[in-house]
Amino acid sequence: MSPVLYRDVLEQHVEEAAFVWLRRAAAALSPAHDSPALAEIDERLDAHIDGVRIASEDGLAVCEAALEDSEPGTVFTLLVRALEAADAGRIDKVLALADTSAPAARGAISALAWVPVDVARKTIDALLSTNGPDARLRLGIAASSARREDPGAALREGLSRDDLRLRARALRAAGELGRLDLLPLVRAQIGAADEGCAFWGAWSAALLGERSAHAALWTIADRDGALREPAAMMAARGPDVREGRGRVEALLAWPESARIGVKAAGALGDPSIVPSLLESLTKPDLARLAGEAFTTISGVPIERSLVGEAPEGAPSGPTDRPEDTDVAMDPDWQLPWPSAPAVRRAWSERENGFRRGVRHFWGGPISADGLASVLSRGSQRARSWAALELARLSPGRPVVEVRARSR
Repeated sequence: MSPVLYRDVLEQHVEEAAFVWLRRAAAALSPAHDSPALAEIDERLDAHIDGVRIASEDGLAVCEAALEDSEPGTVFTLLVRALEAADAGRIDKVLALADTSAPAARGAISALAWVPVDVARKTIDALLSTNGPDARLRLGIAASSARREDPGAALREGLSRDDLRLRARALRAAGELGRLDLLPLVRAQIGAADEGCAFWGAWSAALLGERSAHAALWTIADRDGALREPAAMMAARGPDVREGRGRVEALLAWPESARIGVKAAGALGDPSIVPSLLESLTKPDLARLAGEAFTTISGVPIERSLVGEAPEGAPSGPTDRPEDTDVAMDPDWQLPWPSAPAVRRAWSERENGFRRGVRHFWGGPISADGLASVLSRGSQRARSWAALELARLSPGRPVVEVRARSR
């Protein structure tokens, strides 16, 4: 093979690995992918990494040359290979980039979670040094939590630092890892001035069994902000189902918060909220999301006779027309369009089998067995919700990482 063609092949492997990583990141919490589908993507990603791996130093050099764009998929590919080769110089180069770039940090954390533990151990241990800078400690805590490995004293250190991004990540990790011993420190951040710390403090406290955390989450859900939706979805999982239903109905009542309300309705799981979801089926901007929430509660999938046609004027995402300035993706494009009349009939045939005021998940009252079934066979998005519910049932239990490498 000529040198030019050889380099072209390597560059193609690097580009394809970065592209497949992006596809995997989207599929990991997708309603249209399940665990076997994610495993297929993992095989494709590993095949392209193997193409770089076979080329040894040449492959590393091509990866490094592609790093200029700081894209997370490129960062992931280079760091995986640098970790495997124990290439300290390139590892440090990637970590330095991750210190200041959020997309690069995403790729680096993903790489540290992807490689075998013996390959990642030395680098993660160095990142977890309590004498290191805040950015490195944040990366180490995030990588450890992604692997569901306890970072030990470094986590307590992260909770005490002044750097708000580090503290927020440590708060999140405390919940993900089920660190009940840290609940007093987590609880102290509920209501913090920094929204990130306030949210992750309440989110983790809720997972760790702190009842008061749900009121704080509802406070965040009631005001505008990037964390409004996840706050509402965790708050709706609280122990007071009646209060949750009232809060969700209030969100559904206003157009600007109706989408959040639909998602929170599915998280709530109370069959009493289903009539509101059936009403949302008639609204083009809410219909598919309402269908998913209906399935989450009832266990009845939107398929076959329950699938309808897209209504006139329904959102469809960007077009290829040059004059069209709206390039935003349709957020519900992976969800089927429900037939409102058919879904209503399906509910009328089943509603007597559901207990109002009791939280349900995929067709039955929430239970460890039912959640384990969804975790085993559900979509990636459903699996992520089941993992949260399992952790809530047993405070102190780590949240299953459904985005983990399938192998």
